[in-house]
Amino acid sequence: MVDSFSLDWASIEMRSLLDSALAPLDHLIPYDACAVCLLNNEKIVLGTCKGFPNVHPFEEMPFCREDFLCVQELIKQNAPIRQFNNFTKQLFAISELSDEETVCLQTPLSYQGQPLGMIFLFKFNEEIPYTEKEADAVMAFAKQVALVIENTRLFIEFRRKTIQMEVAGQISQKVSSILNPDVLLAEIVRLISEKFGYYHVHIFLVDEQAQQLILQEISGEKHEALRNAGLRLAMDGASITGWVAANRAVLLCNDVSQEARYYSHQLLPNIKSELAIPLQIGEKLVGCSICKAINGMPFAMTTSFPCS
Repeated sequence: MVDSFSLDWASIEMRSLLDSALAPLDHLIPYDACAVCLLNNEKIVLGTCKGFPNVHPFEEMPFCREDFLCVQELIKQNAPIRQFNNFTKQLFAISELSDEETVCLQTPLSYQGQPLGMIFLFKFNEEIPYTEKEADAVMAFAKQVALVIENTRLFIEFRRKTIQMEVAGQISQKVSSILNPDVLLAEIVRLISEKFGYYHVHIFLVDEQAQQLILQEISGEKHEALRNAGLRLAMDGASITGWVAANRAVLLCNDVSQEARYYSHQLLPNIKSELAIPLQIGEKLVGCSICKAINGMPFAMTTSFPCS
């Protein structure tokens, strides 16, 4: 199976990019409705659209894995398609529109063989399909859009790395200037949460005698209630945090509902994604850092943690 890029599709830059990218289509080819879907971590994200009521870009859409595989297969063919499929029918079902007497043009978005997504164009109350000339024009346009998406991805990744270096420098300064461990950990989770926009940041420390991980510091909503409730996790594979501690390896989960090891806390019912990283001094494990998010798929596979 061809992997899709891991991108921060929901970023402000990407939203602005996709809205701007559709503007030239108004002068290139006639259509009544259009949509751009993007692939990320085996999911479909509706990046932007026009002409579809009840459909909002970057909100979670009820597309299943079969829809993802369908779109991915279309992209691999690297050619425009002028017929409906399960994904387009689902899009019309969500918007409560009828796809009868509607013609469709689907154009793949890919960069150097990597599938990015699809551009969908529709004409309502129409029986004459898009012409081959029109399909070729949109195909050429899609290649330019894919290049712009890749350049934006590189910019977002560069900025992320810059922020990571900045946070790492700030944490180093805090470590050398703050002697109280509790104050230091509180400052670290605050910095990470604010700079990266994570919903929650947790730091667990190892209790060697009990062979458990103890929640030591936390940032985000309801942090006082969570701290007062306390949390201990076994250092085994029963939870994401425990698995990370046992294996000394990073674990990224962009959909916790599909992860059997995810520990769901009653005070944090809306978590969508989690990134867990072991904290080590040399070979010695001292704890784990956990970043949580409530928006869909915020973590790229290149995400790293500045104080790991």
